[in-house]
Amino acid sequence: MGQKFTPWSNFPFRKNNFVLRNLLHGVKNIKKTTLLLFAAATIFFFTPLSAKAFTLNLVSDIHAGNSDNCGDFKCVPRWREAFQEFLDETEGLIVTVGDNTDMTSKTYATELRQMAEGREIYWANGNHDKKVYVGGSKHYVIDEDDWRIVLIDYKNCGKKDVNWLKKTLKNYKTAKVAAVLHYPVFKRETAKIQKDCKKIEKVFRDYSVDYVFSGHWHGDEWTRTYNGVSYRAIKGLTNGFATNYLSLELE
Repeated sequence: MGQKFTPWSNFPFRKNNFVLRNLLHGVKNIKKTTLLLFAAATIFFFTPLSAKAFTLNLVSDIHAGNSDNCGDFKCVPRWREAFQEFLDETEGLIVTVGDNTDMTSKTYATELRQMAEGREIYWANGNHDKKVYVGGSKHYVIDEDDWRIVLIDYKNCGKKDVNWLKKTLKNYKTAKVAAVLHYPVFKRETAKIQKDCKKIEKVFRDYSVDYVFSGHWHGDEWTRTYNGVSYRAIKGLTNGFATNYLSLELE
């Protein structure tokens, strides 16, 4: 006589054991939770973190001195009031774009340094600074977060700094670079490169510099992209009896 088998589906605990059914339901929930946690971890570890941002404050053509005429605008005693106003209104890193003094004695260079005491400030040189370097150096390298900022000597549109700039940028791993050069590389009111500036412009292009900031022409204020590089001209500090400067968030 053959043995009778009861189908699995007919066992009492298969239909009526709520503990087992709840256990199976819990396993399903654990699987869902695990998948969600795995997805969240994937997003966290593989999503790039937001880059740090910092403020770069640029001021050009201060012309500290005892002359009342700085080329095409009045500058004394306005430069003191305007420079103090600039210091009061800004926070963070300061870079000047040249012509800090008006070809005068070290007295005014000392006064500028005293006014800016306590601030992180670097002084690029312009053609009016050839007798007095406020910062004491012809060029600087500033590393701030993910950025490298280079201050280039004004002479011959940086021709003497070409090799120095190449070495400075050669082993710099990130592509975030800003350059400060008192003379604009362009002929005024044109998109043509000045003869003396062709070598430095090629370095900017070859090393994928992000920004180049210039001054010199006191009333000029423009932005221009040339060979993938963003060029910006900054007005003289007291041009038009205003207080002119540029504050830029860099990420």
